[in-house]
Amino acid sequence: MERIHGQTLEEAWKHLGWLTALRLAFQLRRFVRRMRELTSSTAGSLSTGICRSFWLEDFYKLPCHARPEAIPAFIRFWLNFVPLSRRKASVQPKKEFRSKPQTPLVFTHHDLAPRNVVLDDKRRLWLLDWDYSGFYPIYFEYASMHNFSVPENWGWADRLCWEIFSWISVGCFSKQRKALEEIRPRFTRFPLGRKNEVLLDGAPSNAVHLRKPGM
Repeated sequence: MERIHGQTLEEAWKHLGWLTALRLAFQLRRFVRRMRELTSSTAGSLSTGICRSFWLEDFYKLPCHARPEAIPAFIRFWLNFVPLSRRKASVQPKKEFRSKPQTPLVFTHHDLAPRNVVLDDKRRLWLLDWDYSGFYPIYFEYASMHNFSVPENWGWADRLCWEIFSWISVGCFSKQRKALEEIRPRFTRFPLGRKNEVLLDGAPSNAVHLRKPGM
């Protein structure tokens, strides 16, 4: 393990200036492109296949080495989830979530928030905290770059600069990010919501070992 001397982007961001931020964005972009050269036909951790994604973290999660189509199915379910207490007799229009099934899952850091990117004295970037890394849809990286509490001392220009930094570094996937941010509070509040989707008929809610095939 190597000790890196420098500041996180969270600490340094207000003092970088736009030109430096843009240069760093292209540096990070090169890292990300190299990572995306690694692809997989199944989702999850490089070593274990476990899907340790905070975008997929209801009670049942996804199985190890989940199929690519399991992720958009998970997102669609939670986009259209309505708790029993709020369901009406009328049919509500379903929300769509479009994804390209032919697109491979790519190796993703999954937590490129400014707290996890260090800038050293030579203006080089270093990436910390690979705990959530694994093979996921390409849009997970963009959404995860916005998964942090914006520091109180960041003004509108700092926020805009981070948005542009994200676009350049990993691409812009605003619709997918919006969907992920919409479903997360739902499965956090109703973690057992997918019981009937995931478990065999009659299985207790906590019997995660009694899953339907492929779920």
